[in-house]
Amino acid sequence: MINTIFFDLGNVLVDVDKSSAFIKIAELTGLDIQTVTEAANSRLEKDFGRGKYSTDEYLNLLYKKYNIPKTITLGKLVKIWELPFSPNKPVLNILPKLRRQVKIFLLSNTNAIHIRAIEQKYNILRNFDGSVLSFEVGYCKPEPEIYYKALRQSNTPPENSLLIDDLEENVLGAEKVGIKGFKFTGIDNLKTFLISEGFQI
Repeated sequence: MINTIFFDLGNVLVDVDKSSAFIKIAELTGLDIQTVTEAANSRLEKDFGRGKYSTDEYLNLLYKKYNIPKTITLGKLVKIWELPFSPNKPVLNILPKLRRQVKIFLLSNTNAIHIRAIEQKYNILRNFDGSVLSFEVGYCKPEPEIYYKALRQSNTPPENSLLIDDLEENVLGAEKVGIKGFKFTGIDNLKTFLISEGFQI
């Protein structure tokens, strides 16, 4: 019996289109779009998402590597990173119903700037009993360690847990440690699945 559900964030709870942020960053920094895109997919960015750097350390490395003026402050970056994320309201709307039946946790690969931007704009974390974020725990899905951290934090055995995620590799990673996995492709297939599992939606 499932008594804890772990929800992914990007492209499940919020839709993501990073192009708007890339354009704004390029305008502010004078960098071209290709460089901004490469920076967003760089080792530095991935390490920041694993919590290897504090936000200040990350920004200093970013300023130095790309010769970005320090007038591009954390506050400005947070406002920029509000742009790519829009709430998936049909999914968010079912969270209160689920929370009356089971514990629900956020389980996301994210960094301190992105989650701050999302939380500042949408206050999503209030919908959950807790959160397990890659930059806070030092691991990313589909690494088994992040799932074990989530199970410990939620105090739930894997056989009583469910992960809802849009990426196949993350679902498979969860299943390898005994968590039931479901690949999200839209609200209709999610509702059908949850009803089949005995939830009232």
